[in-house]
Amino acid sequence: MKRTSRMSAVVLGLLLLSLTVSLISCNETPITGALSIDFGSNKSRSITPDNLRVTWVQISGSLNTDPTVVIGPQNFQLGEAIVINGLKIGTWTINVVGYGVDPSTPGAVALTPAATDADVQIRSGRTTSATFALHYLTEGTGRAELSVRWTGVRPVKLQARLSNGFEHPGSYFGNQEGILFFEDLAVGDYGLDVFMRNPSGTFQANPFLMIDTINVYNGLTSVGTVDLRSMPSPPYMDRPVVTASDEATHEDPLQSYRTITITPPVEGALIYYTMNRSYPGFEGDFSPNSSTHRYTEPFEITTIGETVIVAIACKDGYIDSYPTSEYVFTITGEGPGGVIITEPALVSNPAITQADTSLANFVVTYEEAGDPTVTATWYLDGSATAAVDTDGDDNQFTFTPELTTTGSHQVTVSLAYLDGTTPKTVTAMKLFTAN
Repeated sequence: MKRTSRMSAVVLGLLLLSLTVSLISCNETPITGALSIDFGSNKSRSITPDNLRVTWVQISGSLNTDPTVVIGPQNFQLGEAIVINGLKIGTWTINVVGYGVDPSTPGAVALTPAATDADVQIRSGRTTSATFALHYLTEGTGRAELSVRWTGVRPVKLQARLSNGFEHPGSYFGNQEGILFFEDLAVGDYGLDVFMRNPSGTFQANPFLMIDTINVYNGLTSVGTVDLRSMPSPPYMDRPVVTASDEATHEDPLQSYRTITITPPVEGALIYYTMNRSYPGFEGDFSPNSSTHRYTEPFEITTIGETVIVAIACKDGYIDSYPTSEYVFTITGEGPGGVIITEPALVSNPAITQADTSLANFVVTYEEAGDPTVTATWYLDGSATAAVDTDGDDNQFTFTPELTTTGSHQVTVSLAYLDGTTPKTVTAMKLFTAN
């Protein structure tokens, strides 16, 4: 898509059509008229309708002294001389309207208002010429379809803002392309700003201000693409680190507690966490969901037994971090000396390795205490649906994904096991590039 700074900010009639009407009349022979059209300069445009060019005209008219004597309306395709026969001698009012398609086509919409000359003189045996200028409509409404393309595998919420102040609330897209629809826009030219936001509301990149221009025409759909694939991809935010103090006891009331501290990976990063083993999540307006909390300062946990904390880090200019592994902290209720820390208890330190970086073949390793039964489930590119393992070796701890696209990808493995009768999971993630 080519951006242009030569758009008119006042009138959408930069594309002028010079219309010359030749009407021939005489007493003894048929009265005829000829209409020829010469195009003016075709300005470069950006996001515009596909059928913007005027290729048809509709001509109508009436004799001023007798309004019952009329022409048409008659439709003519441009490119050849247009002849109107049988006009009566006298003064006529002639109207010309421009279309992008045959005006008789169902749903055809006029591109121009009527250009009118109320003083066309038809004389016997002579040729009468009249010149018209067609301007694109400056009233009415149209719509636009904006396609945005980018690189990356994480979900993105696309938003847009027009120079008239209209803000598109946006939608989430995860396939490196999204389409935003603009309805009932008043005819005009609009500067376009594009925003790419994480689910947390932080901006993956600086807003793309005045990235293009949307040209809206009456009754038409303007279509265009904003291609951001050449822009540098934002970096991934590292995961935060969750730590807990030793168990202690408040004197009043007598209660065991541990103080939780979450350290961001970079200064200024926002931290969100859950305490029920779920991943931090957000609503459509970027507010945290009911299980997600914003971390602002160290806090205490006092529940006897296990508390499982999962956290993410977010900041403008970065892609939100992947969730941390589960941090499991235990309170015994016995105060100092009775602390049991499991992180997790039976399975820990999972890691995904890739022996050959040119091949998407992965192996997960982990440390275990005791002899738990561990089940591995693999996921690709953040999907909640288990991925298909194509290596055919019947080994759940090795994985070869089925890839349909090149570029950056993410592989995640979830290790599930029982700690007594309590189900637990621990996860590991790796980014890789498919060529």
